[in-house]
Amino acid sequence: MSVLFPINRYVKNHNNIISDVDNFFTNIFDVYSNPVSRSTGTSTFPRANTYKYDAGYEIELAAPGLTRDEFEIQIDDNTLTISANTSSGSGVDSSAEDNRTATMREFSYSNFTRSWTLPSDVNRNGVDARYEAGMLKIFIPVEKEKNTTTRIEVS
Repeated sequence: MSVLFPINRYVKNHNNIISDVDNFFTNIFDVYSNPVSRSTGTSTFPRANTYKYDAGYEIELAAPGLTRDEFEIQIDDNTLTISANTSSGSGVDSSAEDNRTATMREFSYSNFTRSWTLPSDVNRNGVDARYEAGMLKIFIPVEKEKNTTTRIEVS
């Protein structure tokens, strides 16, 4: 059975167990010491749902407040990467303009990158992406089943 695998976005260094443990405790304290931004480490990531259909895979990414032009989606080898760059201004926090201070923030219009490892049966040329009502939906079709058996006549 083929599935989409998200790439772990929490572990920064896989060199050894000591670094992993150190990063774990550093990240835990970073998350709970900052009441405004409930993020892991230094980056906030949008939540995603993944689905498998007979015809392919779908990724839904909750990313409100962005525009279509701020997304970059690419497939490199077997990795699908979704990025957003909010430098155009639509992702700027409006709290400064409204003379208010956030006491808790559970979503943010910030830059992000998310990646998934794709199964080998995807059709890279048929990928479709749509952004509506704050949801980015990407459909990745699978290739039709190929005949992998070859009969060889002995002469």
